[in-house]
Amino acid sequence: MVQVAVFYGAFAWIVIQVGYALLTAFELEHLERYLVAALVCAFPVALLLSWLFNITPGGIERADPLPLAAAVLPEAPSGSLAVLPFVNLSDDAENEYFSDGLSEEIRNQLARVPGLRVAARTSSFSFKGRHEDVREIGRLLNVAVVLEGGVRKQADAVRINLQLVSATDGFQIWFEQFERKLEDIFRLQDDIAAAVLQRVSPLSSPADPVLLPRPCSGRWN
Repeated sequence: MVQVAVFYGAFAWIVIQVGYALLTAFELEHLERYLVAALVCAFPVALLLSWLFNITPGGIERADPLPLAAAVLPEAPSGSLAVLPFVNLSDDAENEYFSDGLSEEIRNQLARVPGLRVAARTSSFSFKGRHEDVREIGRLLNVAVVLEGGVRKQADAVRINLQLVSATDGFQIWFEQFERKLEDIFRLQDDIAAAVLQRVSPLSSPADPVLLPRPCSGRWN
């Protein structure tokens, strides 16, 4: 914006000089004040456009508002997470409903834990089918960690791959694979919720670490 202000000042001075010469030649000196007034009124418009757009070697591009938004948003509280809709890894598209329902049930179980702050379903499910950076998801939902996974359902068995990812740096915190018969699906939901809770401290203060000692394997046959 400073550069635009300097360039605009130089441009306005040239326009005034050239305009005065032309107006004098045609004996229209009384119109000079309108020329100056137009340049003054256009100055704030030029500053606004310079704030919204950047001039790059590749042309004019819209300025990125994310740095400003990131500076305004508070730091995500510890013990906060978002459960993204699990990805259907099966060939059958009908299993999409099963994957969504499973992730929603696990989210509901985690949301009932006192002190654990879980993003709302409508917020986390808005990222379904999108390939957003985890850090961006964490920033938008104001959570410290993100739980994501994939579900493969075949015959009467289901396999779920889950991972917790830090929304601060995008690195994986924890990964586990769960296998169960469909008849044990409710117990599987409980086991997954318990395993996640062992990795996230629900009552930690901002100074406390989010990570807890690694739990035992979550794989069952």
